[in-house]
This record gives sequence, structure tokens and C-alpha cells, in this order.
Amino acid sequence: MQKYRQPDFYQWAIELRELGEPIGSISVVELLEEVGSAEIGYCIGKGWWRQGITSEALAAVIDYLFAEVGALRICAKHDARNPNSGRVMLHCGMTHEGTVIIPCIAGGFECMLYLASLAKVGRSHDAGQHAGGKEHALGTREAA
Repeated sequence: MQKYRQPDFYQWAIELRELGEPIGSISVVELLEEVGSAEIGYCIGKGWWRQGITSEALAAVIDYLFAEVGALRICAKHDARNPNSGRVMLHCGMTHEGTVIIPCIAGGFECMLYLASLAKVGRSHDAGQHAGGKEHALGTREAA
């Protein structure tokens, strides 16, 4: 609870108005104020997947961080085994930046992460309308 008093702590519940209770969360997991960079992490209950809810939450946080916090760059990561999370990032205007393989603490195996980012400079005001054909960039599969 102490973190909520800190001015650089950003964490929100994702809630449906009609339900009136949290179904997920979204937060800034790393903030590098000296370079204006924020990394966002999010999760949502499985029953709420593929309904556009996470995209709406991510878009709102992106807008907030650019407009209110003064972020210049926003990034996020997703596990290669979860391409839908990558689609959320693309839908919000992020683009593929790279891929890393890191050891996972739980289970002792390697985890492949896809990185995506969005810079304030040159950002389209209609970030939800990403260029078609780029969905494969974040680990989603494209028909041949």
C-alpha cells in the first residue's frame, strides 16, 4: 500500500462497468524517467480474452502516459506462447522491436519474449488502426 503514495507508481484495475469488479490489471512495470521510457505490463482473466477489453485499457494507459506523465517511449513484452497479447500491442500502435530469450524463474526453462514499443514522436492519433500485414511481427502466425 505504501507504493500507492509514490508519485511514480502507476497501477490500475481493469474493470467492466456493468460487472463492478476487477477482471484484470495494467501497470507501469518499469519507469525510466531520465529517458522518458515506460514499460507496461497487463493481465486479464481468461473469460475476458478476445473482447477488446485489454486493448482498450492499454490504449488508455498509453494516452495517459504520453499526455500526463510526459513519456516519450512506451514498451511492453509478451511471451511467444501468447500471441494474442502481441495482437493487443499491435492494435494499440506498437511495433516489433526485438526478441529475447531469458531464463524463466518458475520451471527452470527458457522463455522467448517479443518486445514492442511506441514512440510519442510520429505517433498516429489513430493508433488502433495499425498497418495491415504486420501482425506476424509479434509472434502471431500468418497464413502462407
